[in-house]
Amino acid sequence: MVFRFQVACQNKFLTLLFNFHQRIKAFKMKHPCYFFDKQELE
Repeated sequence: MVFRFQVACQNKFLTLLFNFHQRIKAFKMKHPCYFFDKQELE
């Protein structure tokens, strides 16, 4: 029972992480200048 719960949580976390990554990717494509400027400053 506990193991199954952990796997479910892990899958949920991975899904959230993946969704977050996809959102950042989409944002970068929409606003490439913003990210390039930031990289040059560092």
